[in-house]
Amino acid sequence: MIRIANDPAREILARGDADVYRLAEDGSATKLNTIEALRPMCFADLRDLAIKQKGAAGLEKWAAHKVKTIVRQAERAERSKSKNKAEEL
Repeated sequence: MIRIANDPAREILARGDADVYRLAEDGSATKLNTIEALRPMCFADLRDLAIKQKGAAGLEKWAAHKVKTIVRQAERAERSKSKNKAEEL
């Protein structure tokens, strides 16, 4: 199992990139269903969340999605900045 933080776990579960599990203190793991991604209370506490090793590809999908989002936001900000400069002239 690969332990992951709450926010990525929630996004991975919501997007269906990989199965997400809640780890119990006794070492057992409970698979979360997609609906639980919509319940903030499931992710509000600091319980350990994980994906199985075979779900690592889902983690890579999530990371690629996050990078695309960040790049798009930076590009939008740059276009907005350029547009504002052009309007000033």
